[in-house]
Amino acid sequence: QHQIELGHRLCDSPFYKGLQGSRATLLMLDKKAHALSRLWCVFELNETLQKLKHPLEVWTPLGRVGTGLVSSGPVLQALMRVDTRKAKASHPVDQRSIMNHVAGLDENQGIKNNEWNKKVLDPDWPQGIYERDLIESEATKFTELNNQIISSVRHALGRDPLTQSSSGALGLADTPLLQLVLE
Repeated sequence: QHQIELGHRLCDSPFYKGLQGSRATLLMLDKKAHALSRLWCVFELNETLQKLKHPLEVWTPLGRVGTGLVSSGPVLQALMRVDTRKAKASHPVDQRSIMNHVAGLDENQGIKNNEWNKKVLDPDWPQGIYERDLIESEATKFTELNNQIISSVRHALGRDPLTQSSSGALGLADTPLLQLVLE
């Protein structure tokens, strides 16, 4: 994606270093909440919520989630259905490192250095199969992160506006709402 120096380990990346000096994290989402599908964003959310225990603020072009203009709609629904297991990185080594990290494993498991000291996927740990097995074996770690993201959103809202209807579909009952519409 971008040609920046990410460092040899995740803690050397500019993403991590930026979080270290912060007191909170702001997650800016577009109308489809695409950032939730990007694994580097998931890494930042993991560090914010699980490691640093910093507050998370979620914003859209209409403002901060939890304010009058952003208390319902497709972005909020995407946040409430977040699934960090599905997030992707553009580089396979980043994908594996971050997934390992979120799962609480050595971030370099299934990765080796080639003859030019560049990180590559270990061929003994096939791409796709390794990640599938990791998600299955460490499902609780990803679920915990999902739940922390959802909890942060609920906290921003001041109460849980999403209720289950008898059909199992998400409803927005008993809450004053303004429908969020983003172009």
